Amino acid sequence: MASTVPLTQGNEALAALVPYRCSYCQSPIAPGERWVREKVFDSLTAGDAHYRRYHADLYGDDVLSCWEKHQVEKEDAAERVA
Repeated sequence: MASTVPLTQGNEALAALVPYRCSYCQSPIAPGERWVREKVFDSLTAGDAHYRRYHADLYGDDVLSCWEKHQVEKEDAAERVA
């Protein structure tokens, strides 16, 4: 599989064409990149749902994807509460 690089400054024209951003790193999710969608229910707006999207692939020397990093943070927060 070819490696992908998150869109950064200098790619504003391409970034304008990308409809979604990663909720973890805030980088655009480019066409063809693998991503994960998390459905979130908002109790403040009568339970209306919205979605957060995360990169599913690793970048560079990363050990975890943005989705995996988000999951680890959720688990850590749950452990602190328990």
